Amino acid sequence: MSISGAGLKFYQNNVATTKSTKSVKSTEETGSTRELSEAEEMAIFKKEFYAEIDKIPRDRTIANVAINISEEAFKNMKDDPEYREKILSLLRRDLTSSVAPAPDCSLVITVGATSKDYRGDSWSVYNDSEFYARSQNSFYKKTSGQKAKQKDLLEEYLEKRAQTKKQQHKMWNEKIANQEQERDRLLQSWNNERLLAKASNAYDAGTREIYVTFDHNVGTLSQLLTGKFEPDSDYTNVRELTIQNTNEVAWEHYMAMRSVSSQTLKDGNYNVEDVMKSIMDTYETRYNEIVKEHENGDREVSYGLTGKTSLTLDEDLAGLDEAFKMRLANLEGYITCQQTNKAFENPDSSWYFHRNSSKNEGKTQDKSQFLDTEYRESAVSIMEQTKEKFLAAFQSSGYKKGAAISILSDIMNENTSFAANTQKLFS
Repeated sequence: MSISGAGLKFYQNNVATTKSTKSVKSTEETGSTRELSEAEEMAIFKKEFYAEIDKIPRDRTIANVAINISEEAFKNMKDDPEYREKILSLLRRDLTSSVAPAPDCSLVITVGATSKDYRGDSWSVYNDSEFYARSQNSFYKKTSGQKAKQKDLLEEYLEKRAQTKKQQHKMWNEKIANQEQERDRLLQSWNNERLLAKASNAYDAGTREIYVTFDHNVGTLSQLLTGKFEPDSDYTNVRELTIQNTNEVAWEHYMAMRSVSSQTLKDGNYNVEDVMKSIMDTYETRYNEIVKEHENGDREVSYGLTGKTSLTLDEDLAGLDEAFKMRLANLEGYITCQQTNKAFENPDSSWYFHRNSSKNEGKTQDKSQFLDTEYRESAVSIMEQTKEKFLAAFQSSGYKKGAAISILSDIMNENTSFAANTQKLFS
């Protein structure tokens, strides 16, 4: 397509007028007169040419199009308006024509220094890797956006799914960790309760038996009771704990007291008095902690069985009292274990353990030396007295930390028979 002489003259005049206007405008803004550089003129030309291409409608069969124009082609089109119009005419022809053979194609047009260098290449959108390779630095590029949109949607979906899985995994891990922690806590507490039940009930006069086994029937005694105050958690068959038979407040304080005691009562190098002092010391410490935690109101908790989220001071202290009773049961069990070990050292103890056999029928013997319940009861009584005196001291203005152990020592010093029996038990 060629331009008539009149048309060509109009185009040249129009370009000259545009240049003149821009030069005047530049003069008004900067206060000095200068001509546009060749680079600036080329930038303006490319922008105008891009706008001309963008006006051309695209046939529906062309999904993606890219136009590569060499710098030499731009120079020739800028210097030769006729060549410029010829190239635009070719572009209009190719962009508005149906591209065979595929119904949806990707098209790359290359514009060179002359019309002989003009060419077009097309590919199916299902095999258009060549298009994307050739159109990386194209002057003009338009795509349907469908593939890019699908890619963005897929990436967004995968990202959301990954975040959801990550959050679910985190929540699941936290749930498992909480369940494991609660299970371990209940297992440890219940195993301790079982041991105490065995120890405290083993010597109930005339109604309980001490269960022992003799390996291979050769008389080697294997005890089910131990001499440790804080027993190992080696039981695996645990009963189901329910809301009705589990006081979570008491368990919390009980385990806190037991944990502190286990740090001071180690390796069996302690006696009943040491155990009693440890219990009173941990009780006083826990009592002070509870009061301090309630200075600003209720204490926040998170109990899995009862679902409680807060405790009043009275509820907290009531739970501590229950925990104290559980520690006294620990104390009784410990004393029973020590008495049992002491009994095994006595050569006459075999009579009691075989008292129901046919060989011992009709025989009687004083069993008080093996079942000194009075001593255990005395220890519990001393602890209860100490607790009451501590609570009274705590309310007084002269209270000082460490009062519980001091009170306990005074009471034990007054009870000379208890001290004598303690010495005898651990001699």
